Amino acid sequence: MGSLGIFFARHYREQRELYEAAKIIQTAYRQYKARITNQKQLDAERTAAVVIQSYYRRYKQFCYFKKLHKAAVLIQKHFRLNKANKQAENPAGDPPSNPSCIRLEVPPNANVQVWRQHLAAMRIQHAFRGHYMRKRQAAARKIQKFMRESKQKLRKVHKSSGRVCTPMDTSETTDLETSRIPSAPMNSQTGCPHN
Repeated sequence: MGSLGIFFARHYREQRELYEAAKIIQTAYRQYKARITNQKQLDAERTAAVVIQSYYRRYKQFCYFKKLHKAAVLIQKHFRLNKANKQAENPAGDPPSNPSCIRLEVPPNANVQVWRQHLAAMRIQHAFRGHYMRKRQAAARKIQKFMRESKQKLRKVHKSSGRVCTPMDTSETTDLETSRIPSAPMNSQTGCPHN
């Protein structure tokens, strides 16, 4: 009976060790699966963010150019109306209304007019680029803020459910932290622009 008791005790101990080993393996496997799932989800979120950013930028650019076109049409309309009113008030062939005044007509210098138009175009382009970059930076800030908040919410959900979550790499800097907007497409794995 003593040897039988020793046999059962040894058998029970071996079963217990196997059970503990199986628990360790299952825990490691669950952690591995959670890491893989989390990485896939982060990659999908980054890819979605890149797509959203590109469509948002395209939409905002379209809206801005549409607004510029309407403004240009309106300015041209008012300019033509003003010019037509001036010509109607004082046609070129009419003598001046005040006989003591001498009317001198100097033909406009083509080079001066071209230079003025060039300067005006440069001013408009400068204002447009500044406005466009500010809008683009604001849009990127909103999207990046949304992504950060989503990641924080995801971490909280993982913590509350007891799932294992890989820590985020905090060494990555966003485009806004370096005060520039990427002109290149975003890398789907790192979330940073290609350089």
